[in-house]
Amino acid sequence: GWVDDNHALLLLGGRCLRAAAVLGCGFHLAICPMLSPMSVYPFSVLMAPLYVFVVPGQAERLFGLARPWAGPLLAVYAAAVAAWTPLMAAGDLPPGEAPFEYPAYGCWAPGVVWCVLVYGALAAAAACLPPGGAGGADPPSLPTTASRALGAAVLAFGLAPYLGVRNYPALAMFSNLRVEAGRGNHFFIGDDFDLTGWQRDFVTVFETDIPALRHMQVDLGQRFTPATRRALAA
Repeated sequence: GWVDDNHALLLLGGRCLRAAAVLGCGFHLAICPMLSPMSVYPFSVLMAPLYVFVVPGQAERLFGLARPWAGPLLAVYAAAVAAWTPLMAAGDLPPGEAPFEYPAYGCWAPGVVWCVLVYGALAAAAACLPPGGAGGADPPSLPTTASRALGAAVLAFGLAPYLGVRNYPALAMFSNLRVEAGRGNHFFIGDDFDLTGWQRDFVTVFETDIPALRHMQVDLGQRFTPATRRALAA
């Protein structure tokens, strides 16, 4: 969860919004191409508009530069979508078979390619472009009440697993963080901040006839592709 916590600190400061945008876009570029059944790209698609608000001037200039090239960009996007699944899953899936998705959105290649192009462009814009508008100079970026509130909320939400009040879902949901039962796998944070003790008081359900419990957890491990299994076992 260090990415989300550091990201929140950058937003709180208000003076490092470009760095916050580059860090966040890089994070989504790393997680969104994951091969199904871990369909992470819908999360990345939903988060993309927030980064436009972080660097609105650079985003405005980026869209202005891209608008005359809309046709060629759509053609590049379509070609990338057509090539994405054979390229990324070559030798791991039978020819013509699409990756299993959970939830079953059925848009893995279009969604992932969109995320890669959009986040890559936003990161480049945040790092290299001046903001839009007259003069092309960076406007004052002093922290506002709204940015402080947003940063504090993200920071608190990111710390929730360590405080023992929330684990799944949370901002660390793709980090393989485990904090339950007093045997966390964090490098240096144990359960010292579990002030409520909720995650130490746990039960293991081996068998049940309660439908809500039987369908609460889905074992996607059975749907992993051979290459994913080999990577996890390495």
